[in-house]
Amino acid sequence: YISIIFRHPLVLISFSAFAITVASRAIGGEIEGKTIFILLSRPIPRYKLLLYRWLAMIPGIALLGFSLVIGIGIGLITSDTEENVLFSRYLVAWGSLSMLLLAIGSYSFLISTLASDGTKSLLLSSSFTLIFYLIDFVAEIWEPLEFLGPISVFYYYDPVTTVVNGSLITEDVFVLFGLSLISL
Repeated sequence: YISIIFRHPLVLISFSAFAITVASRAIGGEIEGKTIFILLSRPIPRYKLLLYRWLAMIPGIALLGFSLVIGIGIGLITSDTEENVLFSRYLVAWGSLSMLLLAIGSYSFLISTLASDGTKSLLLSSSFTLIFYLIDFVAEIWEPLEFLGPISVFYYYDPVTTVVNGSLITEDVFVLFGLSLISL
């Protein structure tokens, strides 16, 4: 029951907003603000600039998920239910959430480089993420559209099963990480 918080729309919206904003500002925002010329005048290959920005997003993603896990831990301790719940399973769900956010941030980086405009990339990345969420939602509740599920990144994110089993779903991790690398 507690693991449902990992799938709550408010959590997904706020955490996805972080990944999308960081990615949209990384390239598109620099181009829009004309500060990209300063960065590109430095003797550093362009792929390293993108890679460093992408790597800088990872600690933020990790901290967001960790704050959620810490909140769950505090809730378990203060409600005297900690002996009935395996806290370590929520650490595994944190890994699953991090993979989802990394995938969202990575395709947002791709959109940012293609759009060359911070505002446009922010809107496009947010729109894609919302569409992916709606596809996943509709595919889960309406059987005729179930075949659309694998199109969405949220299809590969199942924190409830992760917490129940106590391990990451390997195929889902590979898909999300593969999408991250391909987007990068």
